[in-house]
Amino acid sequence: MKKTTILSLTLLCSSFLFGQQVSDPQVYKGDEMWFLLLNRYDINEKWTVGNEFHLRRHDYFSEQKQLLLRPWVDYHAAAGFTASFGYSYIRTSPHGVFDVGATLNEHNIWEQITLDHSPWDFLNFSHRLRLEHRWSEIQPDQGDEDIPIDFRNRFRYRLTAKVRLSEKWYAHIFDELWVNVNEGIHVSSFDRNWIYVGAGYNFTEKVALELAYLDQWDNYGSLGYYHNTGLQMTMIWDFD
Repeated sequence: MKKTTILSLTLLCSSFLFGQQVSDPQVYKGDEMWFLLLNRYDINEKWTVGNEFHLRRHDYFSEQKQLLLRPWVDYHAAAGFTASFGYSYIRTSPHGVFDVGATLNEHNIWEQITLDHSPWDFLNFSHRLRLEHRWSEIQPDQGDEDIPIDFRNRFRYRLTAKVRLSEKWYAHIFDELWVNVNEGIHVSSFDRNWIYVGAGYNFTEKVALELAYLDQWDNYGSLGYYHNTGLQMTMIWDFD
């Protein structure tokens, strides 16, 4: 597992740096505030259901950016191995420098596997691999009334570290690489990269609150990159 972690870190860093070295592309800056409510319910030792509710604001609080709902099902196949299936609804409002007036919706379904390992009692690493199948509305041509829908696949890899600092406090850090893939599931282009650095407090075994700094690079093709930085507040509430 240590070799896997080292290799994963190398791939993330090299892929991210490669994505930035495209003949000095235009980079747009943004500041954001994100809010996330995360719920889970354990049906039994093998099965878990859950949901995410995201509310994302651009330019701190001034503009609505996205509303996201994401229900899912987990199957805990073995210790340290979880297989998941889920659905995402994403509603993106006009915001920022690319505000062209259209509100766009996306529906996607996804499959995922998560591998966990703990080299020490206070430290846990998680490798999350997700394949998304996306039906996304895209900006229409000027004068068109109908909003076209584009089907795309996307692969996401997230390397997470959680560090227990005390009985109540913990640190949560991850780096996630997103790449677009074609029908043969071959990488076609870099999509985005997220870095999350936060701290959490466990009120109980079922309720926790996290506050984190989030750094995002989003690829807008010929238009350049959007570099968004900001804060995310996450409320975790597990049900019995």
